[in-house]
Amino acid sequence: MNLINPDMVKPGLPDLARQKKGPVLLAIYIFFWAAILICIATAGWVITWKMLQIPAMYPPFADMRTVQGALASLAAGYDPQFNNPGDPWGRAMNYPAIWIHIARFFQFGNENHFIVFVSSCVLGYLCACYALLKRTPSVYLLLAMFSGASLLAVERGNNDLVIFLLVALALHVRRDWARSAIVLLAVILKFYPVFAVYGLLRKKIRYLVMSAALAAVYLMTRVSEMMVIKAGNTASGNLSYGLSLDAKQLSVLLVVLGLIGYLLRRKGVPGRLCANDSGEYEREMFIVGGSVFVATFVLAMNWDYRLVFLLFCLPYFLTLRSRFLLHASSIVVLLTMNVLLLGSIGQFWVSVAHVGKYFLFVVVFIALIYELLPKATIVRANLSGN
Repeated sequence: MNLINPDMVKPGLPDLARQKKGPVLLAIYIFFWAAILICIATAGWVITWKMLQIPAMYPPFADMRTVQGALASLAAGYDPQFNNPGDPWGRAMNYPAIWIHIARFFQFGNENHFIVFVSSCVLGYLCACYALLKRTPSVYLLLAMFSGASLLAVERGNNDLVIFLLVALALHVRRDWARSAIVLLAVILKFYPVFAVYGLLRKKIRYLVMSAALAAVYLMTRVSEMMVIKAGNTASGNLSYGLSLDAKQLSVLLVVLGLIGYLLRRKGVPGRLCANDSGEYEREMFIVGGSVFVATFVLAMNWDYRLVFLLFCLPYFLTLRSRFLLHASSIVVLLTMNVLLLGSIGQFWVSVAHVGKYFLFVVVFIALIYELLPKATIVRANLSGN
């Protein structure tokens, strides 16, 4: 039984020149990560990442240490989601409780087992990026994979790497039942992948309804845990994106966004701005990655390493017919994902990157309107606008 999406063997972008430079970009990608590994082995963890402008924490893979420490905290009688003295920095475990069971199964208490597990997650993320770059060979995409957001996710060993890998895998498989199972696993591990359900299953109503219902039931049973995790969210400052709103403000914002979406649709703005030559695979990736970005932006503050989901949006931006919008959107993605590098240049550029995050939110929101609306509706809107 073939589970792999047959669209994956077709070139997503017909530009022959771009296809010819694919092997060069892949070689650079492999060389870059191999060089980092060699530097870590010779110069050490902290020095290597500091050379790359990443604020390193030691011991390695600091974010997953909260899960490792949770085992010791539980043994001492603490609830690690509130009080986690087993963590080297005393941070609460800001992950769903399922990660404690994962830590027990893989024996995180053994340092070697811990390093092997997180290194495997990092390798899975790097392989997913390699497959994406092979599919869409682009300098913009390569630079985004080397961005501060991507490097920070690897340095911290954050479990967003696991979610990225699962979403990438779901995009590659052909069978809808497999997609459904993978995305539901991602929801169990981190909650926010629920926003990817529609993008992955929107053409299969039966699986969409089933998956959405199962995800909704699961999330309703975890409401109290989600509130604890939200309350323990420490994302803030230069290395974060999103809004911090209470329930009333969020409701108002959602109404405003809905109204803006309706007005844009009526005026045919999405159709005029988002005309593109993307294939189904690029559109699907964009809907998934864009939905995660927009939803997480609206609902809470997020650390910048979650911007790796913009990697799913870049192949779509590269198919825009407007050359100005193609380059502008791609450059803004690079700016938003490189606050750490820009911070070494000057505070002005950090401010530019933060403005870029809001600009990118608007761009992705408009493009989602275009892709999620029936094309006949947009055609009628454009005709009436003319």
